[in-house]
This record gives sequence, C-alpha cells and structure tokens, in this order.
Amino acid sequence: MANASRRALLCGVAALPVLTVPFVALAVDPHDAYRERLHVAHTEHQRARPIENVARHGSMESRAADLVHARLWHLADEVLNLPMPTTLSGLGVMGLAMAVIVEGCISRECQEEWRQAQLARAILAMTGEKLPVMWVGWGDDPGAIERDFAALDEPGTLPAWAMAEAARQCA
Repeated sequence: MANASRRALLCGVAALPVLTVPFVALAVDPHDAYRERLHVAHTEHQRARPIENVARHGSMESRAADLVHARLWHLADEVLNLPMPTTLSGLGVMGLAMAVIVEGCISRECQEEWRQAQLARAILAMTGEKLPVMWVGWGDDPGAIERDFAALDEPGTLPAWAMAEAARQCA
C-alpha cells in the first residue's frame, strides 16, 4: 500500500505543469571588488589623520594625507555610482561605502547625515557587513567623540604611494 501511495503521489507530481526557471549562476556583484579596497583605504585614512592634524598646511605630509583621504572618498563614490547591487554581499559593500563617508560626523542636528547613517546602519545590520577595524563611530553613538580624539593621538603613518605622489606634486 505504501508503494501504491508513493506511486500515486509521484504520478500526481509528474502531471503538474513544468515550471521553467532560468538558470542563474551564482552572481558576482561588482560591488564586491571594492570591499577589501575600502577597508585598506579606511585604515590608511585613519593612520594619516594624526599626521594631517599636525602637518604644516601645504607641506608634503599634508598633501600626502590629502591624497589618502581623497582615495577613500573616491572609492566610496565609485561604489555608490555603480549600478544597484544584485546581491546581499554587494548591498553590504554599498552600506560600507556609505558608512565611511559619514563616519564621525553624525548628530541629530544634521538631519541629512543622520538619515544617511541610519540607512547605512540598516544595510550593515541586514547584510552582516563588517565595519573597518579602525572605525571610530558614527558620531552620535556613545564614546564616538572620545574614540575620534583618541585616534588623533595615535602615531600616524602615511603610505608610500601617497608620499611618492606628494613628492612628485611638490617637485
């Protein structure tokens, strides 16, 4: 009887209309290529901040720090200018790009940045995307201002690529 029931079930399933689903390969989102680059650029940015804080305006060190910051903003803008993400992973990278743009400058008084941060927070929460290791905070979270000032007291470094480009510009 069990075989007859199974056979009847299988015949019933076989009689259902065939649903055709197009083959979808595991998608690779173009945003994914930016994840590691954003993390590296953010680390360089955080390490350059203490030097920028004390460097003489227009000096080679000041120019190198400006180049480091410009690279981070440029990468974030590239991510935000890509077509909309097609995967959760790509959406996470978009949230990461938004987060680095508004890091440390959020307050309830500045509604536009607060809204951007809220959206980035939601994306990061939904996708599980990790914030950079040297992340100081959004600006409105407890301890963010203290972490931001403490980061400026750390010994700073500038990457070789930025120093070389600044030297070329100063020559």
